[in-house]
Amino acid sequence: MGLDPDCHRPAHLECPGRPAAERSGVVTTEAPSGVDEVCARQMRDQLADQLAANGDLNTTGWRDAVRRVPRHVFLPRFYARQETDRGPTAWVPVTRETAGNDAWLTKVYENTTWTTQLDGNDASWDRAGPQVGNPTSSSTLPGLLVMMLEHLDVTDGDRLLLVGTGTGYSTALASERLGSSQVFSVDVDPILADRARNRLRQAGYTPTVVAGDGLAGHESGAPYDRVIAFCSPTSIPAAWLTQARPGALLVASVTGALGSYGLVKLTVNENGTASGRILPDMASFMLARSQANPQPADLKDRMGPTQGAPQPTRLTPAVLEDPAFRFTAQYALPQVMYFTVAEGDVTYTYLSHHTDGSWVRLHHDGDDWLLEQGGHRALWNELTAVHDTWQAHGRPAPHRYDLRVDEGGVQRLVLETRLDSSSWQSAPLR
Repeated sequence: MGLDPDCHRPAHLECPGRPAAERSGVVTTEAPSGVDEVCARQMRDQLADQLAANGDLNTTGWRDAVRRVPRHVFLPRFYARQETDRGPTAWVPVTRETAGNDAWLTKVYENTTWTTQLDGNDASWDRAGPQVGNPTSSSTLPGLLVMMLEHLDVTDGDRLLLVGTGTGYSTALASERLGSSQVFSVDVDPILADRARNRLRQAGYTPTVVAGDGLAGHESGAPYDRVIAFCSPTSIPAAWLTQARPGALLVASVTGALGSYGLVKLTVNENGTASGRILPDMASFMLARSQANPQPADLKDRMGPTQGAPQPTRLTPAVLEDPAFRFTAQYALPQVMYFTVAEGDVTYTYLSHHTDGSWVRLHHDGDDWLLEQGGHRALWNELTAVHDTWQAHGRPAPHRYDLRVDEGGVQRLVLETRLDSSSWQSAPLR
């Protein structure tokens, strides 16, 4: 169904599905005053159609959820990125007052991620005009949310742990599909959790929403049939597995200090281990706050002594521009991050371990790259060995791997090599 450009209420438009009074969720009389509910409903229909056409939305249950959950209740204000030629990114506030009711509502129902918090607090909302800051919470584009939710393969009655409540929109989708009593949602920020709980109630949903470290799960709601995370952990937390039933499915986007992402779908085993595939779908979220990388200045302060004068290197920093290689490397070299620093007229590329003082510094000198290493490990030698192995295995993309979480939480990427149409050989990539 086409959307009228000025969003006037079309006389032929009817509310899809059951009457509002019979739904498990939306209570339109409690939505923000002044919102054209018929127009909003039309936009939800259009969004659901768009996501279905894109291939993100393939099942009736989740499609109905997109049609029924009022995203505008969860996005009364947000920031749009202001593109600049130089300087830090500026964030422009978008509200009904700043953008106008129609423009605000149209943006709300775009398949777009909107930033909702800067620097871990609401201080930026007390200041007028564009803001500069680090995004710490957002409302993820609906297409990505429903794509991940569909990977859960839910059935009626499933009990869901959702990590990363944010605005509450994803929790509302889950509550619409499974029923509020089956959904347990955790956010690390108490202010966000409280706000999401209130907005969920306003939209007609009453899931359990708690403030806490989502990496610890929510034990009092266990055992869970499904676990999903809308933040990116650097490893699958043990609590998610111990709080899940054997056979439970877990979907999350995992990352590492090198900043590459892989969407995993794991099955929890009887002994508390888990195994599954890295999916070909792309998904990335903000790092779990408790696992955030240190600041480069802090790493430079703890770097160990140099191992010698700079030397030419055959492997250049260009390898770190390949997200497929970074995904492999961050499992082989956990807690090693890279960053660049301009020092005078020279730009240096650094690798540095979070805690042990090992580091690498590279810079371009004529036709060569020069390498200096320090601390007790030769990180660049280790990275070179990983790169050679990765090359020898055909430069595998993340989705060519299995992820296995062993007892004790040890996590391994396993490269699968096709032998014939019916058998596989598994070999850990070292």
